Amino acid sequence: MVVIAKARLLGSHTKPSHAVLCRHILNKAASYPPELMAEESLTRWFAPASAEYIRNIERATQNLFVNDGEYSALATQQLGNVSSLACFFYVALFQVVRSLLTRFRATNPTWLKTPKEPSARLRPTPETINKLFSKQIASMVGRLEGSTFKEAAARQTSRILVTTADSRALPLSDESVDAVISSPPYCTRIDYAIATASELAIIGYTSHSIREIRHRLLGTSTIYDAVPVARPEWGKTCNTFLEAVRSHRSHASESYYWKNHVQYFDGLFASLKEIRRILKPLQKCVLVVQDSYYKEIHTDLPLYVVEMGDNIGFSLTTRYDYPVFHTFAGMHTHRTKYRSHAGATEAVLVLSKQ
Repeated sequence: MVVIAKARLLGSHTKPSHAVLCRHILNKAASYPPELMAEESLTRWFAPASAEYIRNIERATQNLFVNDGEYSALATQQLGNVSSLACFFYVALFQVVRSLLTRFRATNPTWLKTPKEPSARLRPTPETINKLFSKQIASMVGRLEGSTFKEAAARQTSRILVTTADSRALPLSDESVDAVISSPPYCTRIDYAIATASELAIIGYTSHSIREIRHRLLGTSTIYDAVPVARPEWGKTCNTFLEAVRSHRSHASESYYWKNHVQYFDGLFASLKEIRRILKPLQKCVLVVQDSYYKEIHTDLPLYVVEMGDNIGFSLTTRYDYPVFHTFAGMHTHRTKYRSHAGATEAVLVLSKQ
């Protein structure tokens, strides 16, 4: 997300250079000798020769725009220090690999399958990859539009810092922030680490480190070794919902789904407390959240957030609701067993720190 965000800061003033820079990247990639990384995550989907060449493009991009010394995975570096120009070419490579992996997309579009047999891995040639990369660069350059925000960033008239942190432990001082705008993961068990596995592989995350990220994410589908305890501060409505999940007749409601929901709300509540800590008095926090269902039980996430906020010193200033007609839940073949509709409500909550 840092790489994508920084790429979007790139201004249109760089347009004339991209075709030349693209050729430099591909020429440099072709000059590297065949060498497979010790832990190459791309080989989950690509045969070694194809994985090597994709890595060579990434390696050339890093060598030209990040550092010209010994190669080290971008995942091990401070992504906030990587230039928007470098991130632009990384995003192009993200898109190329994502397009090649179309056959491994599951019915759930956020899930990326791994072929069961090595023989089923993809084998695109360097020529095919070069063509896709060049085409992607041209397409992205065509969408580089000048805007006040991007051009201000280009002129460095404003300081824009893009970085990562755990929302439950933000590296910011108390009462130091003027506003917070966010959209936390919804209570839908979408596995964002799997959904972005190909991008994580490109910037050098190994299978082991992707599993670690997956386990740490708010809303993860994995279960912690020590499941937290539901707390009264989460609000009466949230705790009533949790009890309904625990006592539901469906398989694994108490053994898995209840635990999964408890750890989600524990992380969400901890994040809200952190936001309140860093926010200046009387300032606003704007959150976009969406309701959902566990079987036929309504997961009223906007209401849960409001009640949690009430208990820690936030008050709801404004709420805007928007209907969502197409959801991932609507793709689930067993959904009609519990309810006839698959729509949802997305809510914009404006909370004020008291």
